[in-house]
Amino acid sequence: MGGEQGRRAAAGLGQRRRRRQRVRRLQRRAGRGRPWPPKWKTWHNDAVRQYRKGIRFNSWSNTWFNAPIHFWPAESGRAFKVGDKSAKVPPFLLVQSTLDAATPYPGGEQMRKLFPTARLIAEEGGKTHSNTLNGNACLDDRVAAYLNAGTLPARKPGRGADVTCQADPRLNDPNPYQLKAATAAKGKDVLIGRP
Repeated sequence: MGGEQGRRAAAGLGQRRRRRQRVRRLQRRAGRGRPWPPKWKTWHNDAVRQYRKGIRFNSWSNTWFNAPIHFWPAESGRAFKVGDKSAKVPPFLLVQSTLDAATPYPGGEQMRKLFPTARLIAEEGGKTHSNTLNGNACLDDRVAAYLNAGTLPARKPGRGADVTCQADPRLNDPNPYQLKAATAAKGKDVLIGRP
């Protein structure tokens, strides 16, 4: 290559090199106190570790879903601080299943800790995060009381749940259509609320 064509090729290489350097610089900066690790190896090792621990529902799919963030050539913002130590947020209700793979139970306890006005209902043995107003009387009655009148259970001391409801095995079946097909009215394919 010679002349003009050679200069363009060299300029193109220089632009690509500068872009790669900028991305690396942004990734290093993003790793300081930010939620996304800058090294792909960290992402990979985290997914492998989760998968080996038995967290198979979202370990790899979540990694690949969020992978574009690793390669974005944009500066990340500061991590959003969550919590209300001053207790200015009005009281609210949290409902968390203990075996939901997509939203692990410790996240519910952590959210309760961050908000001193929150109340946590744990569904012991529950496997879904769409666990309310679907037929579990223990959950449904408390959620309905909160929605209707703002009624909340008393807050217990410590990190655990304020109320624990047992999961209804029929609602946690691996085949939810089996229950719905057996109990739904003709022409209706989704049950809402308790029968």
